[in-house]
Amino acid sequence: MGMAVRPLQGAGMTVPELVMVLALIGVLVGLGFPAGLGLHHRAQLRGTIRRLALQLEQARREALGSGEPCGMSAMQTGWGRPANPDLRPCRMALALESTAAVVVESNLPGDLIATPNGLLLGAGTMVASHPQMEEQWCLVVSIPLGTTRLGRYVGASDQSIKAKHCRPDAAI
Repeated sequence: MGMAVRPLQGAGMTVPELVMVLALIGVLVGLGFPAGLGLHHRAQLRGTIRRLALQLEQARREALGSGEPCGMSAMQTGWGRPANPDLRPCRMALALESTAAVVVESNLPGDLIATPNGLLLGAGTMVASHPQMEEQWCLVVSIPLGTTRLGRYVGASDQSIKAKHCRPDAAI
């Protein structure tokens, strides 16, 4: 009294249909990959410039909390130890994990010093770039108070770095 199970006719896909579906998926993935890669590079740039700015603020807080100045210098990977061996390095500013593809250029003269009263001594512009993108992001440190701003850098890559080429951008 059991029911007989009959195989379904026409269920499944033929090999040519399966090949066409896989080829279509491959084309769609291939079209989306470059756009996704561009977004990844942009995120690397944005993350690098934000970390640089955040670490400046952390260096200020460190100097305020300790009552002693600390320093750092701009490097191609971000912040590094101060060139002046008598200047205590800012611990938080040395924690930048650089994204290997992002290069940071700067016109900061020598060491940037965070003072015990929260000021930054030194002024200049840092520009983060990625070899796969034309877009560049920037961080400007201004005197006399060491105020900072973030933006998009619009200067030509063959010119010297200037703060006036860093256009403020709220999207950062």
